[in-house]
Amino acid sequence: MGLLNKFRSINKQKGVEREVADNLASIFNMKQNFGAWQRGLGLEGYSNISSYTGAIKEIISDIEYNISHFEKRAELLGVELFDVSSVLYLKFQIKCKIGKKFHSFYVGFTNYPEPISVEEEERE
Repeated sequence: MGLLNKFRSINKQKGVEREVADNLASIFNMKQNFGAWQRGLGLEGYSNISSYTGAIKEIISDIEYNISHFEKRAELLGVELFDVSSVLYLKFQIKCKIGKKFHSFYVGFTNYPEPISVEEEERE
């Protein structure tokens, strides 16, 4: 568990999956070279990319880089574009292992309430 999680009361502690999702949301909501001391932390602006497919490739590359360098608890298995129903809303699926369990997270790029959100896949 994360350091700050140890200070929460037992019934309010987060699971490692929720901690990873929260950390990824923080990382992906950070723009590279804006206040981050670590080189490569966060996502680019993508305003200089002229094609939709080029932007998708750059976003996937940045997601993979950030997970492999800044979230060591997750072993990345793959990132792919998940929802293509609108070019104004992008949603990517991150497949990874946390510990020995398979997990799937969804990263959505919207304007509201947060520019970038990370959700864990619901399991029964």
